[in-house]
Amino acid sequence: MDLYRRERFVLNDPALRWCYENNGVIRWSALDGSGPDGPLQLTALSAGHGMDYGCVAAYSDLKAQRSYGFFYRPDREYQTAELERLHQLLIKHHDHITPPIPPLTEAEIFVLKSVRDGARLKTIAIDLNVTEGAIKQRLKNARNKLQASTLAHTIAKAMELGLL
Repeated sequence: MDLYRRERFVLNDPALRWCYENNGVIRWSALDGSGPDGPLQLTALSAGHGMDYGCVAAYSDLKAQRSYGFFYRPDREYQTAELERLHQLLIKHHDHITPPIPPLTEAEIFVLKSVRDGARLKTIAIDLNVTEGAIKQRLKNARNKLQASTLAHTIAKAMELGLL
């Protein structure tokens, strides 16, 4: 870890770069071992620490939350079935530690769709025969449920999740 930190390998690590750009699992031997400063010898350095063979697994859900894992062994390459099992275990762990999004109400979805389509809050309130404050509360509830920072972010996340 000291060598990795001291040499700033994190900036050039092909396994780390792969896990941020992909979903799935890959053996180290299949990774492109070059970084911005030329070929890296991370696999050889790792082998010197008993980590001769390895793979990286990555998973990103619809909420754009990402989990990844690095796995090593000294004796042989991982077999395809082992790679698939590691990826499934990573997904299971990810789903276990990632809280589900509370469901949006029909009213919250309707208001988000209306705002997305350009309707003004006052117009939505008149159409639904409620106060403008009630419309604002529905938007606030949706924003909190989706853990969004702005109204635009709320709409983007709802669309990403297929709610709109």
